Amino acid sequence: MSTFVQPRQTAAKELSYGVICAHIPNGDGDVKQKVSEPLFLCVERMTSIGFICLYTGQYSCSHAPYLKKLLKNCTYDEAKAISSGNYAAVTSWLNERSGGKSYKYRNNYETRYKRLFDNPACRLDTLFEECVNEGHVWPTHPDIEFPKGRKEGKETDRETAMREFSEEASLPETYDIELLPGEYMYSYTGINNRPYSTIYFTALITSDTASLLDTDKVRLNNEVYANHWLTFSQYKQRTYGNTSHRHRIKILEAFRNSLFKISQRASSPSKTCAH
Repeated sequence: MSTFVQPRQTAAKELSYGVICAHIPNGDGDVKQKVSEPLFLCVERMTSIGFICLYTGQYSCSHAPYLKKLLKNCTYDEAKAISSGNYAAVTSWLNERSGGKSYKYRNNYETRYKRLFDNPACRLDTLFEECVNEGHVWPTHPDIEFPKGRKEGKETDRETAMREFSEEASLPETYDIELLPGEYMYSYTGINNRPYSTIYFTALITSDTASLLDTDKVRLNNEVYANHWLTFSQYKQRTYGNTSHRHRIKILEAFRNSLFKISQRASSPSKTCAH
């Protein structure tokens, strides 16, 4: 597998590392067997980026177009909650969504949040009603992607990717997975108009390891709502069309095709020379 979409030297300063993990049903992790459609481990985020930005005060209170952009990135339930004007109710909704888990944004942003309702031209409840009246189609759920995150301390790229995978996929600490050679990278502009890049490594795991990551056994944490094993087609159907999603779909398709190519080469009869 070679670098995909863009070369490393074009990476943005805001750089994340992650793992796309594949499991082949009945293949026991052996890509050399004739395989069925592979499944990929995806994480459903606890909240959307738009909701996080609004909840933690990452906005200008007087910039109505940007506030509306953040709202449209939310699910309907998130947008309805955050535009209520009741900070305590928003926090209560968030605690319920997270299953009572300690949420990672612990600072109190209530003072800044209340400013969203001071300016008549930028009131969040008014902007929410505008979105509804315009017939905006809300995402049905927060982002579904692959485990990833940023470096801590002097970690290597692969160490960061594996730590983030273990944390977000709830892989027991006593288990490890072997990363395949190569990497994929893409860059995009975030909802805040800042450049970001993500580098994904890949892994192919056995049925036994996949059972440890079963969605029925995964525990909620403060960033991940649920894990899903999805085929390539299912992943495309469950994501919505911003730039980062389109890049991830291309990367997932490339990884999926590489698994099939290896399988085809391994299953092809070897050629012998005639004497």
